Amino acid sequence: MKSSAKRFFILVGTLIFLGSLANPSLATVPLSAISTHGQKAIEQISTCINSEGKDSLNVLYLVDESASLQQTDANALRVDGLRASLEQFRNVSVERPYFKVNRAITTFANNFAVQKDWQELNNNQLESDLNWIKTTVPNLNNGTSTDWLTALSSAYAEFAKKKSSSSCDVMVWFTDGAIDVKTVSATSNAMKTICGTDPVTGASTGGSALIDKFRSAGINIQGVLLKNQDYFNNPQKYHDTKANADYSHMGMS
Repeated sequence: MKSSAKRFFILVGTLIFLGSLANPSLATVPLSAISTHGQKAIEQISTCINSEGKDSLNVLYLVDESASLQQTDANALRVDGLRASLEQFRNVSVERPYFKVNRAITTFANNFAVQKDWQELNNNQLESDLNWIKTTVPNLNNGTSTDWLTALSSAYAEFAKKKSSSSCDVMVWFTDGAIDVKTVSATSNAMKTICGTDPVTGASTGGSALIDKFRSAGINIQGVLLKNQDYFNNPQKYHDTKANADYSHMGMS
């Protein structure tokens, strides 16, 4: 049972690479192909589920719906990623009938929205979710900004509604990696609050980082980077900068 759980979480980790594949596939890739941060996150989820006293898994999906996705995720790979992830998380409760899996689906851009509140992920709910994803998610790409601070703060508050001492908690974060809070100043300040460091100088702000609250609460973050092949071949077309492209220090895989 433990080996099958680990294979499942390796598959979840491979979703990170969906955007970079010329011919997207959900086939399992070697664990060595996943970043160090990604490998650690996968191992942590597997360890939690196999821990004594754990009887539930809470999965919150935080899905980017900003307008930049019209370029970076033109083929709506979020649909395939969400589908595969939901199916595999549902399988946890199938293989372990005593284990309850709950899910919530949220979106963010200039605002945060709960699209589907916490519900048990059984077969009927999975079918309903997959239909909603197929018809709705491809059109969720018109947000006017990408406010990570609002998104993460709100997601943390959503976990507070469901988290318990006997739960494993995972956030699956789909984003194209381009934080944009309307102005350069607002974006910089948001990154300072999220990371506890200045995004330009790397100097500590002296305050607590929002991302550390997730770690302290035991909430595992799986980052799914949405980029198409042209993005990697011609990054200058997408106005990419170091400030909005490199989040390895945050645990993004």
